Order: sequence, then C-alpha cells, then structure tokens
Amino acid sequence: MANKPIVMSKLKTLIRLHVESASKSKMARCTGMSRNTVKSYLQKIALLSLSGEELLNLQEQDLYKLLQEQVTQGSSDRLGDLYRFFRYMEKELKKPGVTRKLLWQEYIEQFPQGYQPSQFNHHFVRWRGTEKPSFKIEHKAGDKLYIDYMFDVSKK
Repeated sequence: MANKPIVMSKLKTLIRLHVESASKSKMARCTGMSRNTVKSYLQKIALLSLSGEELLNLQEQDLYKLLQEQVTQGSSDRLGDLYRFFRYMEKELKKPGVTRKLLWQEYIEQFPQGYQPSQFNHHFVRWRGTEKPSFKIEHKAGDKLYIDYMFDVSKK
C-alpha cells in the first residue's frame, strides 16, 4: 500500500544502520523497506539539524513529530493556495464556457510552482467531497407535511 505509515522502530533501525555507514541495500534488507523508501527517509533525515545519535535518543513520538513537521511545512503553503483557489474556482465553474482546464491555466499563472493538472484535479475532487451540501427549508409550522417513503424489496 502506498504511503503507509512506517513503524518507528524500523526508522530507528534505519538511523542506527546509517550511523554505522551501512549500504542502502543492507538498510533495505534489515528494515524490510524498499531502497527508494530508504533513500527518501535518508534525505528527510539529512535535512534535520540533528546527528544520528541525537535522533536515536529521541522518543518515537518526538521523532515522528519531527518528520511530520518537515513533510507538512513544504506542502502546506502550496496546498493552502490551492484550496483558496478552489473557492474562487467553484464560482467560476458555474459560468458558461468555463472548464477546469482553463481554471488550471489561470491557477498556474498565479502560482507557477503549483500543482500539475492530474494532482490539481485530484485535490479538487477531494476538496469538493469535503463540502457538506445542505439547504434550509423554510416553512410555517403545520403548513405542510413531508413524508419519506421507503420501499423495502427484501420482504417480498
């Protein structure tokens, strides 16, 4: 499964092997991770301003927080800009002749380092799904009766 959270004990093993200058292949074998995952974590660890011994002495929760902060700091601004653009985009899509492709081009003009079309559409679909559509029915008490009939085919 892609992007499955890693067990912190595996990460500590990876850090220990890195301190011992083991090869990426050996790290991958010992932790059960792919070499690309090992490489990715080593890059994240290299960006931290802590030595291998300091990382090994951290509690698992603290290590997890450090890595999560690092991951979310880079993408939060870009994602925030994208979600703000979606509010504008939702209004624009109601106009005739306006497409997602046109709006993506407008988005890229405003944010040149923004998401490409596939991720842009993926995030838009996810964002739209989080909106909870509802409406308020205004009526006078006792004026109308609303009945919701349900047909049960299993009792035939």
